[in-house]
Amino acid sequence: MSLSTFPPASASPFAMPSPFNVAGAACPCTSVAETCAALIMPLAESSLRTLQDVRALPRDCAARDWTGQAADLYTEQLAQLAKAVPSAEHLAERARVLCQGNEM
Repeated sequence: MSLSTFPPASASPFAMPSPFNVAGAACPCTSVAETCAALIMPLAESSLRTLQDVRALPRDCAARDWTGQAADLYTEQLAQLAKAVPSAEHLAERARVLCQGNEM
């Protein structure tokens, strides 16, 4: 093979024809993004609803007539869980927003 068969060093590799740039054909990335969005969107929305319930747990449990070490430990663990809700809500909301951006 001679060196004359290779493209010149100054040629951009992006200038070569791509199998994905066929006239009238959609990029496969678009259908993958749409499929992922269709799968992720309901999960993100469900997660947001569940996280709202988790946020209310400490308040709901504090209203019960339960005292003692086990009650204190349980209440403390629920409070720690509720503290993590804003971070998890942010992630679920971000996923939902990203999926909306991919809807075609």
